[in-house]
Amino acid sequence: MRDAILGLVNPLIALIFAVTFFAIWQRERSRKEVLAFAGAYLMLGIGFLISQLMPVGYGRPGLSITNIPYFTGTVLLIWAAASRVGARLPFTLIWSAGAIGAVLIVVGQLFSKFESSDLYIANTLYGILFMLGAQATASTRDHSIANKLVFWMLALTAVQFFVRPTLSFMIEGALEHETYKQSAYYSALNATVAVNSLGLAIAFIAACVTDAFTAEKQTMVTDPLTGLLTRRAFEEEVNEAILRSHEKQTPLSMIVGDIDHFKNVNDIWGHQIGDVAISEFGQLINRTIRSGDFAGRIGGEEFCILVYDCDESGAVRLAERLRTETPNIRLGADTTLDVRISASFGVAGLRPGEGYKSLFARADSSLYEAKQNGRNRVERSKKNQDTSEAQSGGGAYESAAA
Repeated sequence: MRDAILGLVNPLIALIFAVTFFAIWQRERSRKEVLAFAGAYLMLGIGFLISQLMPVGYGRPGLSITNIPYFTGTVLLIWAAASRVGARLPFTLIWSAGAIGAVLIVVGQLFSKFESSDLYIANTLYGILFMLGAQATASTRDHSIANKLVFWMLALTAVQFFVRPTLSFMIEGALEHETYKQSAYYSALNATVAVNSLGLAIAFIAACVTDAFTAEKQTMVTDPLTGLLTRRAFEEEVNEAILRSHEKQTPLSMIVGDIDHFKNVNDIWGHQIGDVAISEFGQLINRTIRSGDFAGRIGGEEFCILVYDCDESGAVRLAERLRTETPNIRLGADTTLDVRISASFGVAGLRPGEGYKSLFARADSSLYEAKQNGRNRVERSKKNQDTSEAQSGGGAYESAAA
């Protein structure tokens, strides 16, 4: 009776976690790996339940049926674990191992009366699968606690599958089908599977929660339309850079850019084209600035760039490069439309003792002047204005940022 109750613990645990992962997926349906975790635990739960409820009289062929949900659940499990870290599984090897394992189990049932042969083959197969899953998760560069926990649980599960049949043979000897479910090995198996399923599920849930938290944090830092920093994140970075600039007496400049006549783009071509304009302009900025600089979308169609270790003249050249590249952006490229945009820029270099608000105000004032002077142009801070350089540019941005 005790063994029967213990045997029902495994399917119950698996089905509870299947429901848990499904509930998590309902909140974030874009995460296919979470749905795969739910499917994996559902299949494992079905396998556990079939194994527990199947009468002894069905014999070994009946028991081998459980390998179908077990194998399906295991493949889903390791695929989900690998997918969440961006790794790929060697499916050719997986399907080959599954096919070879199935054939060997059938051969063992035909020529051996002992349950041990099935156990060796099945446990070796699942040990290989979990080893492949652990190897895939180890390939990630993100060595967070959640990822390490998933890796070690997969690795320990693989080791358990490799070691368990050998231990059973040493303790119980060769097991016949009629005595298999009454053996101490079967009781120990149920207990270890329950603990292992619980540990794996906790590791996967911890990983899913960590992923959700990281994604939520990312949305607070990164503008989803452009991939640039949000205004709040940008201002935090700027304040730190300004402090560093004053301490090290390193030049620093700010560029404020704005898409010209953006309201007309929305009104004439629609908000979808407007979103494309913002996205493409943001991507242009992102691929033009250096790795040590950073940019943010600070308003609807307004962008700001912090150029570190670069004086105002160098920042003007960068702004001029962006200005000349902007009309090359073709909106509606996947349609018959050929919509083009232009942009205006204001530039200001950091002054001694100046803070973010003052620097931004001067750059923004220069942008306003560029708008007033006809748009599609670059203007610099009034105090050091050099009209010829601002209009024509000259020299490379990289060489100016010494």
